[in-house]
Amino acid sequence: ISYAVRGMGHVRGHLAQHPPSTLALSSVTVMEIEFGLAQAPAKRAAVEATLSLWLPRVAVLDYGPGDARVTASIRAALKAQGTPIGPYDLLNAGMALARGLTLVTHNGREYRRVAGLLVADWVDDELT
Repeated sequence: ISYAVRGMGHVRGHLAQHPPSTLALSSVTVMEIEFGLAQAPAKRAAVEATLSLWLPRVAVLDYGPGDARVTASIRAALKAQGTPIGPYDLLNAGMALARGLTLVTHNGREYRRVAGLLVADWVDDELT
């Protein structure tokens, strides 16, 4: 989201290529956005201008019990390997894996530790 607001990489191009009905945000990501805005209120207007264009048209997925089960399995596996990831990344990974979704992030370094998780980087990935 922050890269779309700042016009970085190929994010806006990828957003234009995907109908809003094929996109979603996790409720965890919405919390992270709100936290970021609470930390930097001067950025709120710019961020909200971008979000208001497409956020109302995409689904916001609530974290549920099925997501929690998969998240717990991921956490146990990563702990056993000695390669844990951050708590919010873990929640998003569990949700995406549980639902068979591709997780779009510029933080592939952490997410690629999760076996079976589909990850895309719209900042660096060229448009097709």
